[in-house]
Amino acid sequence: MMERKWEIIELGKLVKILDKFRRPVTKKDRAKGSYPYYGATGIQDYVDSYIFDGRYLLVGEDGAKWMSGDKSAFIIEGKSWVNNHAHVLKVGNSLIDKYLEFFLIHKDLSEYITGAIIPKLTQQSLKSIPIPVPPLPVQARIVDELDCLQGILSKKRQQLAEYHSLAQAIFHQMFGDPVVNEKGWEMKRLGEITNNLDSKRKPITKKDRKEGIYPYYGASGITDYVEGFIFDGNYLLVSEDGANLLTRTAPIAFLALGKIWINNHVHVMQCDNIASHTYIQYHLNQITLKKYISGSAQPKLNQEKLNSIPIPFPPLPLQQSFANRIAVINNQCESLNKSIHEMETLLATRMDKLLNMDC
Repeated sequence: MMERKWEIIELGKLVKILDKFRRPVTKKDRAKGSYPYYGATGIQDYVDSYIFDGRYLLVGEDGAKWMSGDKSAFIIEGKSWVNNHAHVLKVGNSLIDKYLEFFLIHKDLSEYITGAIIPKLTQQSLKSIPIPVPPLPVQARIVDELDCLQGILSKKRQQLAEYHSLAQAIFHQMFGDPVVNEKGWEMKRLGEITNNLDSKRKPITKKDRKEGIYPYYGASGITDYVEGFIFDGNYLLVSEDGANLLTRTAPIAFLALGKIWINNHVHVMQCDNIASHTYIQYHLNQITLKKYISGSAQPKLNQEKLNSIPIPFPPLPLQQSFANRIAVINNQCESLNKSIHEMETLLATRMDKLLNMDC
Protein backbone atom coordinates (compact mmCIF):
# COMPACT_ATOMS: atom_id res chain seq x y z
CA MET A 1 0.00 0.00 0.00
CA MET A 2 1.29 3.49 -0.87
CA GLU A 3 2.59 5.52 2.06
CA ARG A 4 2.93 9.31 2.11
CA LYS A 5 6.58 9.11 3.18
CA TRP A 6 7.57 7.40 -0.06
CA GLU A 7 9.63 9.78 -2.12
CA ILE A 8 8.23 10.94 -5.45
CA ILE A 9 10.98 11.34 -8.07
CA GLU A 10 10.78 12.30 -11.73
CA LEU A 11 11.42 9.37 -14.05
CA GLY A 12 14.36 11.10 -15.76
CA LYS A 13 16.31 10.99 -12.49
CA LEU A 14 15.76 7.27 -12.02
CA VAL A 15 16.73 5.89 -15.41
CA LYS A 16 19.26 6.30 -18.17
CA ILE A 17 17.59 6.97 -21.52
CA LEU A 18 19.43 5.39 -24.46
CA ASP A 19 17.34 6.75 -27.32
CA LYS A 20 20.39 8.05 -29.17
CA PHE A 21 21.42 4.45 -29.90
CA ARG A 22 18.10 3.52 -31.57
CA ARG A 23 18.02 3.10 -35.30
CA PRO A 24 15.00 2.55 -37.54
CA VAL A 25 15.29 0.31 -40.60
CA THR A 26 12.62 0.36 -43.29
CA LYS A 27 10.97 -2.98 -44.00
CA LYS A 28 12.52 -3.28 -47.46
CA ASP A 29 16.01 -2.72 -46.02
CA ARG A 30 15.76 -5.26 -43.20
CA ALA A 31 17.72 -8.49 -43.61
CA LYS A 32 15.89 -11.42 -42.04
CA GLY A 33 17.55 -12.96 -39.01
CA SER A 34 17.03 -14.19 -35.46
CA TYR A 35 17.23 -10.93 -33.49
CA PRO A 36 13.94 -9.25 -32.46
CA TYR A 37 13.26 -5.83 -34.00
CA TYR A 38 11.18 -3.80 -31.52
CA GLY A 39 8.79 -0.90 -32.04
CA ALA A 40 6.32 0.95 -29.83
CA THR A 41 4.15 -2.08 -29.01
CA GLY A 42 6.54 -5.02 -29.14
CA ILE A 43 8.32 -7.17 -31.71
CA GLN A 44 7.72 -5.96 -35.26
CA ASP A 45 10.15 -8.24 -37.10
CA TYR A 46 13.34 -10.31 -36.82
CA VAL A 47 16.63 -9.04 -38.29
CA ASP A 48 20.17 -10.31 -38.83
CA SER A 49 21.93 -7.93 -36.41
CA TYR A 50 21.48 -6.13 -33.08
CA ILE A 51 22.28 -2.77 -31.47
CA PHE A 52 21.32 -3.53 -27.86
CA ASP A 53 22.46 -6.38 -25.64
CA GLY A 54 21.02 -6.50 -22.12
CA ARG A 55 17.84 -5.91 -20.16
CA TYR A 56 15.90 -2.71 -20.91
CA LEU A 57 12.49 -1.20 -20.38
CA LEU A 58 10.86 0.09 -23.56
CA VAL A 59 8.16 2.77 -23.46
CA GLY A 60 6.10 3.64 -26.55
CA GLU A 61 7.01 7.03 -28.01
CA ASP A 62 4.44 7.07 -30.82
CA GLY A 63 2.13 4.49 -32.33
CA ALA A 64 1.28 3.18 -28.85
CA LYS A 65 -1.59 3.60 -26.37
CA TRP A 66 -1.05 5.21 -22.99
CA MET A 67 -4.29 4.85 -21.03
CA SER A 68 -4.33 2.91 -17.77
CA GLY A 69 -4.05 -0.79 -18.57
CA ASP A 70 -2.55 -0.31 -22.03
CA LYS A 71 0.78 -2.03 -22.64
CA SER A 72 2.67 1.26 -22.93
CA ALA A 73 5.82 -0.24 -21.37
CA PHE A 74 7.50 -3.65 -21.60
CA ILE A 75 10.81 -5.27 -20.65
CA ILE A 76 13.15 -6.78 -23.23
CA GLU A 77 16.22 -8.89 -22.61
CA GLY A 78 19.12 -10.15 -24.71
CA LYS A 79 20.36 -9.05 -28.11
CA SER A 80 17.88 -6.85 -29.96
CA TRP A 81 17.25 -3.98 -32.35
CA VAL A 82 14.98 -1.06 -31.36
CA ASN A 83 13.55 1.48 -33.78
CA ASN A 84 12.73 5.13 -33.04
CA HIS A 85 9.13 4.52 -31.95
CA ALA A 86 10.04 3.27 -28.47
CA HIS A 87 12.11 4.93 -25.75
CA VAL A 88 14.89 2.72 -24.38
CA LEU A 89 15.39 2.92 -20.60
CA LYS A 90 18.09 1.42 -18.43
CA VAL A 91 16.68 1.42 -14.92
CA GLY A 92 18.93 2.57 -12.06
CA ASN A 93 19.68 0.81 -8.78
CA SER A 94 16.90 2.52 -6.81
CA LEU A 95 14.17 0.83 -8.85
CA ILE A 96 13.21 -2.69 -9.85
CA ASP A 97 12.50 -2.47 -13.59
CA LYS A 98 9.45 -4.72 -13.26
CA TYR A 99 8.01 -2.36 -10.63
CA LEU A 100 8.45 0.57 -13.03
CA GLU A 101 6.88 -1.44 -15.85
CA PHE A 102 3.82 -2.20 -13.72
CA PHE A 103 3.58 1.43 -12.65
CA LEU A 104 3.74 2.85 -16.18
CA ILE A 105 1.18 0.34 -17.48
CA HIS A 106 -1.21 1.13 -14.63
CA LYS A 107 -0.83 4.91 -14.76
CA ASP A 108 -2.91 6.93 -17.25
CA LEU A 109 -0.16 8.72 -19.20
CA SER A 110 -2.52 10.65 -21.49
CA GLU A 111 -1.70 13.99 -19.82
CA TYR A 112 1.91 13.58 -20.99
CA ILE A 113 0.99 12.94 -24.63
CA THR A 114 1.31 15.74 -27.20
CA GLY A 115 0.15 15.98 -30.83
CA ALA A 116 -3.39 15.64 -32.14
CA ILE A 117 -2.65 14.01 -35.50
CA ILE A 118 0.28 11.86 -34.36
CA PRO A 119 0.10 11.45 -30.55
CA LYS A 120 3.56 11.25 -29.00
CA LEU A 121 5.20 10.76 -25.63
CA THR A 122 8.29 12.92 -26.02
CA GLN A 123 11.46 12.20 -24.11
CA GLN A 124 11.02 15.43 -22.15
CA SER A 125 7.50 14.44 -21.09
CA LEU A 126 8.65 10.92 -20.26
CA LYS A 127 11.34 12.28 -17.96
CA SER A 128 8.82 14.43 -16.09
CA ILE A 129 6.52 11.56 -15.01
CA PRO A 130 6.49 11.38 -11.17
CA ILE A 131 7.36 7.93 -9.84
CA PRO A 132 6.74 6.85 -6.21
CA VAL A 133 9.87 5.09 -4.97
CA PRO A 134 9.25 2.74 -2.04
CA PRO A 135 12.15 0.81 -0.49
CA LEU A 136 13.44 -2.00 -2.71
CA PRO A 137 12.00 -4.80 -0.47
CA VAL A 138 8.55 -3.18 -0.80
CA GLN A 139 8.96 -2.92 -4.57
CA ALA A 140 9.89 -6.60 -4.63
CA ARG A 141 6.76 -7.56 -2.68
CA ILE A 142 4.57 -5.52 -5.03
CA VAL A 143 6.19 -7.14 -8.07
CA ASP A 144 5.81 -10.63 -6.58
CA GLU A 145 2.08 -10.19 -5.92
CA LEU A 146 1.29 -8.60 -9.29
CA ASP A 147 3.45 -11.15 -11.12
CA CYS A 148 1.54 -13.96 -9.41
CA LEU A 149 -1.87 -12.52 -10.37
CA GLN A 150 -0.69 -11.80 -13.91
CA GLY A 151 0.64 -15.36 -14.20
CA ILE A 152 -2.71 -16.84 -13.19
CA LEU A 153 -4.48 -14.57 -15.68
CA SER A 154 -2.08 -15.57 -18.46
CA LYS A 155 -2.70 -19.27 -17.79
CA LYS A 156 -6.45 -18.75 -17.96
CA ARG A 157 -6.14 -16.87 -21.25
CA GLN A 158 -3.91 -19.61 -22.61
CA GLN A 159 -6.46 -22.22 -21.57
CA LEU A 160 -9.17 -20.23 -23.40
CA ALA A 161 -6.98 -20.13 -26.53
CA GLU A 162 -6.53 -23.90 -26.30
CA TYR A 163 -10.31 -24.40 -26.19
CA HIS A 164 -10.64 -22.31 -29.35
CA SER A 165 -7.89 -24.35 -31.01
CA LEU A 166 -9.67 -27.57 -29.99
CA ALA A 167 -12.88 -26.33 -31.61
CA GLN A 168 -11.01 -25.57 -34.84
CA ALA A 169 -9.38 -29.01 -34.74
CA ILE A 170 -12.77 -30.70 -34.33
CA PHE A 171 -14.07 -28.78 -37.35
CA HIS A 172 -11.14 -29.91 -39.52
CA GLN A 173 -11.44 -33.49 -38.28
CA MET A 174 -15.14 -33.68 -39.13
CA PHE A 175 -15.30 -31.59 -42.32
CA GLY A 176 -11.76 -31.26 -43.67
CA ASP A 177 -10.15 -28.10 -45.00
CA PRO A 178 -12.95 -25.53 -45.51
CA VAL A 179 -11.13 -23.88 -48.44
CA VAL A 180 -10.45 -26.90 -50.67
CA ASN A 181 -13.46 -29.01 -49.61
CA GLU A 182 -11.23 -32.08 -49.50
CA LYS A 183 -14.12 -34.36 -48.45
CA GLY A 184 -16.12 -33.41 -51.53
CA TRP A 185 -19.25 -32.14 -49.82
CA GLU A 186 -22.10 -30.79 -51.95
CA MET A 187 -21.69 -27.03 -52.51
CA LYS A 188 -24.47 -24.52 -51.85
CA ARG A 189 -24.67 -20.72 -51.88
CA LEU A 190 -25.14 -19.15 -48.47
CA GLY A 191 -28.38 -17.56 -49.67
CA GLU A 192 -29.78 -21.03 -50.41
CA ILE A 193 -29.42 -22.29 -46.86
CA THR A 194 -30.21 -19.17 -44.82
CA ASN A 195 -33.03 -16.67 -44.49
CA ASN A 196 -31.87 -13.05 -44.41
CA LEU A 197 -33.60 -10.80 -41.86
CA ASP A 198 -31.68 -7.57 -42.49
CA SER A 199 -34.89 -5.64 -43.19
CA LYS A 200 -35.84 -5.94 -39.50
CA ARG A 201 -32.61 -4.35 -38.23
CA LYS A 202 -32.79 -0.91 -36.65
CA PRO A 203 -29.84 1.26 -35.56
CA ILE A 204 -30.05 3.56 -32.54
CA THR A 205 -27.56 6.40 -32.07
CA LYS A 206 -25.67 6.26 -28.79
CA LYS A 207 -27.39 9.38 -27.44
CA ASP A 208 -30.83 7.88 -28.16
CA ARG A 209 -30.20 4.51 -26.53
CA LYS A 210 -31.87 3.86 -23.20
CA GLU A 211 -29.85 1.60 -20.93
CA GLY A 212 -31.36 -1.80 -20.29
CA ILE A 213 -30.74 -5.55 -20.16
CA TYR A 214 -30.98 -6.52 -23.84
CA PRO A 215 -27.75 -6.92 -25.90
CA TYR A 216 -27.30 -4.38 -28.71
CA TYR A 217 -25.31 -5.98 -31.56
CA GLY A 218 -23.08 -4.32 -34.14
CA ALA A 219 -20.38 -5.43 -36.58
CA SER A 220 -18.07 -6.71 -33.84
CA GLY A 221 -20.63 -8.23 -31.51
CA ILE A 222 -22.33 -6.74 -28.44
CA THR A 223 -21.62 -3.00 -28.21
CA ASP A 224 -24.19 -1.95 -25.60
CA TYR A 225 -27.24 -2.99 -23.61
CA VAL A 226 -30.63 -1.35 -24.26
CA GLU A 227 -34.12 -1.43 -22.76
CA GLY A 228 -35.93 -3.04 -25.70
CA PHE A 229 -35.49 -5.78 -28.30
CA ILE A 230 -36.50 -6.36 -31.93
CA PHE A 231 -35.37 -10.00 -32.36
CA ASP A 232 -36.15 -13.03 -30.22
CA GLY A 233 -34.68 -16.33 -31.33
CA ASN A 234 -31.53 -18.03 -32.54
CA TYR A 235 -29.49 -16.10 -35.13
CA LEU A 236 -26.27 -16.16 -37.12
CA LEU A 237 -24.73 -12.68 -37.41
CA VAL A 238 -22.07 -11.70 -39.97
CA SER A 239 -20.26 -8.35 -40.05
CA GLU A 240 -21.48 -6.11 -42.87
CA ASP A 241 -18.80 -3.44 -42.51
CA GLY A 242 -15.72 -2.64 -40.43
CA ALA A 243 -11.97 -3.01 -40.90
CA ASN A 244 -12.05 -6.50 -39.41
CA LEU A 245 -13.58 -7.81 -42.64
CA LEU A 246 -10.11 -7.43 -44.16
CA THR A 247 -7.79 -7.74 -41.15
CA ARG A 248 -9.61 -10.77 -39.65
CA THR A 249 -8.13 -10.01 -36.23
CA ALA A 250 -11.41 -11.19 -34.69
CA PRO A 251 -14.32 -13.37 -35.86
CA ILE A 252 -16.73 -11.85 -38.39
CA ALA A 253 -19.46 -14.44 -37.78
CA PHE A 254 -20.98 -15.03 -34.36
CA LEU A 255 -24.14 -16.46 -32.81
CA ALA A 256 -26.82 -14.50 -30.98
CA LEU A 257 -29.58 -16.04 -28.88
CA GLY A 258 -32.71 -14.71 -27.18
CA LYS A 259 -34.11 -11.20 -26.98
CA ILE A 260 -31.71 -8.79 -28.70
CA TRP A 261 -31.44 -5.55 -30.70
CA ILE A 262 -29.36 -5.52 -33.91
CA ASN A 263 -28.14 -2.45 -35.80
CA ASN A 264 -27.41 -2.10 -39.53
CA HIS A 265 -23.70 -2.95 -39.37
CA VAL A 266 -24.21 -6.70 -39.12
CA HIS A 267 -26.23 -9.12 -41.27
CA VAL A 268 -28.91 -11.22 -39.56
CA MET A 269 -29.55 -14.76 -40.77
CA GLN A 270 -31.54 -17.78 -39.69
CA CYS A 271 -31.18 -21.32 -40.95
CA ASP A 272 -34.32 -22.86 -39.41
CA ASN A 273 -33.83 -26.61 -39.99
CA ILE A 274 -31.91 -26.21 -43.23
CA ALA A 275 -28.40 -25.95 -41.76
CA SER A 276 -26.54 -25.50 -38.50
CA HIS A 277 -25.74 -21.94 -37.43
CA THR A 278 -22.63 -23.19 -35.65
CA TYR A 279 -21.26 -25.01 -38.71
CA ILE A 280 -21.69 -21.94 -40.95
CA GLN A 281 -20.21 -19.67 -38.28
CA TYR A 282 -17.02 -21.75 -38.06
CA HIS A 283 -16.77 -22.07 -41.83
CA LEU A 284 -17.06 -18.32 -42.45
CA ASN A 285 -14.50 -17.51 -39.76
CA GLN A 286 -11.89 -19.74 -41.43
CA ILE A 287 -12.12 -18.65 -45.06
CA THR A 288 -11.02 -15.46 -46.78
CA LEU A 289 -13.83 -13.26 -48.07
CA LYS A 290 -11.71 -10.59 -49.72
CA LYS A 291 -13.18 -11.05 -53.20
CA TYR A 292 -16.70 -10.52 -51.80
CA ILE A 293 -15.82 -7.27 -50.03
CA SER A 294 -16.03 -3.83 -51.63
CA GLY A 295 -14.11 -0.74 -50.49
CA SER A 296 -10.69 -0.63 -48.82
CA ALA A 297 -11.05 2.54 -46.72
CA GLN A 298 -14.52 1.40 -45.55
CA PRO A 299 -14.78 -2.35 -46.26
CA LYS A 300 -18.32 -3.64 -46.80
CA LEU A 301 -19.85 -7.06 -47.37
CA ASN A 302 -23.25 -6.37 -48.89
CA GLN A 303 -26.19 -8.74 -48.75
CA GLU A 304 -25.97 -9.82 -52.38
CA LYS A 305 -22.29 -10.76 -52.05
CA LEU A 306 -22.93 -12.50 -48.73
CA ASN A 307 -25.67 -14.65 -50.24
CA SER A 308 -23.36 -15.66 -53.12
CA ILE A 309 -20.64 -17.17 -50.91
CA PRO A 310 -20.26 -20.92 -51.67
CA ILE A 311 -20.43 -23.23 -48.64
CA PRO A 312 -19.53 -26.94 -48.54
CA PHE A 313 -22.71 -28.57 -47.25
CA PRO A 314 -22.27 -31.79 -45.22
CA PRO A 315 -25.33 -33.77 -44.10
CA LEU A 316 -27.37 -31.88 -41.51
CA PRO A 317 -26.98 -34.58 -38.79
CA LEU A 318 -23.19 -34.22 -39.07
CA GLN A 319 -23.47 -30.44 -38.77
CA GLN A 320 -25.67 -30.86 -35.70
CA SER A 321 -23.23 -33.34 -34.16
CA PHE A 322 -20.50 -30.72 -34.57
CA ALA A 323 -22.72 -28.06 -32.99
CA ASN A 324 -23.35 -30.32 -29.97
CA ARG A 325 -19.63 -30.85 -29.42
CA ILE A 326 -18.96 -27.12 -29.75
CA ALA A 327 -21.74 -26.38 -27.23
CA VAL A 328 -19.82 -28.35 -24.59
CA ILE A 329 -16.65 -26.37 -25.35
CA ASN A 330 -18.59 -23.09 -25.31
CA ASN A 331 -19.91 -23.88 -21.82
CA GLN A 332 -16.33 -24.34 -20.63
CA CYS A 333 -15.29 -21.11 -22.37
CA GLU A 334 -18.16 -19.21 -20.76
CA SER A 335 -17.05 -20.29 -17.28
CA LEU A 336 -13.45 -19.48 -18.14
CA ASN A 337 -14.37 -16.04 -19.50
CA LYS A 338 -16.18 -15.28 -16.26
CA SER A 339 -13.12 -16.35 -14.29
CA ILE A 340 -10.85 -14.23 -16.51
CA HIS A 341 -13.06 -11.19 -15.99
CA GLU A 342 -12.95 -11.70 -12.22
CA MET A 343 -9.16 -12.07 -12.31
CA GLU A 344 -8.79 -8.93 -14.46
CA THR A 345 -10.87 -7.02 -11.94
CA LEU A 346 -8.79 -8.33 -9.05
CA LEU A 347 -5.53 -7.48 -10.79
CA ALA A 348 -6.73 -3.94 -11.58
CA THR A 349 -7.89 -3.47 -7.99
CA ARG A 350 -4.59 -4.65 -6.54
CA MET A 351 -2.57 -2.52 -8.97
CA ASP A 352 -4.63 0.50 -7.96
CA LYS A 353 -4.07 -0.28 -4.30
CA LEU A 354 -0.34 -0.91 -4.62
CA LEU A 355 0.64 1.65 -7.24
CA ASN A 356 -1.70 4.63 -6.80
CA MET A 357 0.33 7.46 -5.32
CA ASP A 358 -2.82 9.28 -4.21
CA CYS A 359 -4.22 6.56 -1.93
